[in-house]
Amino acid sequence: MTARLYYTSATAAPGPIAELTVVRLCAPTSAEAQGDLPAGSLGTIVFVHDGGEAYEVEFVEPFAAVITLRRDEFEPTEAACDNVAGAVGADHRRR
Repeated sequence: MTARLYYTSATAAPGPIAELTVVRLCAPTSAEAQGDLPAGSLGTIVFVHDGGEAYEVEFVEPFAAVITLRRDEFEPTEAACDNVAGAVGADHRRR
């Protein structure tokens, strides 16, 4: 008797991005009444819908807005976190 083992490899789908992650818009996005947020705008995930189906992201520049985005409309960025943290630290030191 011969036994054969077959292995398959499946790429695991990435999990949802955590709340409070700083993200960057990939393309200009409408914030309805407020106007358009330009590509590259930084925001913070404030709520994750249905395990990552959509995300509520809060922006403060160039105007305050909370919008719902799909995962393909933004990218998480550690560099953005560093820039925000650096700016906050710099403001604090000036006071």
